[in-house]
Amino acid sequence: MEYYERLQRTRKHGDWRGWLLYFLQGVDVTAQLAAAQITALIALRDTYRARFAGQTAVLALIDALFANPITDAKRAAREMQRSDPTARHAIAASGCRLAAGSDRPPLGSLVRGARDRGTAAEA
Repeated sequence: MEYYERLQRTRKHGDWRGWLLYFLQGVDVTAQLAAAQITALIALRDTYRARFAGQTAVLALIDALFANPITDAKRAAREMQRSDPTARHAIAASGCRLAAGSDRPPLGSLVRGARDRGTAAEA
């Protein structure tokens, strides 16, 4: 509601300064939230990399998922330069879950899987 009130004050009273301060406050809050999310994602990636250290195929999958979190077994196999069965095994080992009737893991499955096991970084 405050958005429309500020916008209306700008229109009726020319309160551009108030509008700009309000808008910049929103930019600041959004940037802080984005920075916290980035920090949490980096910590989560590092947690997975430590957990699967030495497992080259799983590490390749993890890196691919952090670059693009939506994948399927065929793409995972290509990213890891491994066979389809190896890719499926790596997906299972990483904690990702494939959607029912699909080769695609649900969005955020890597993060949810880590949280379920208590390994996700807290934001």
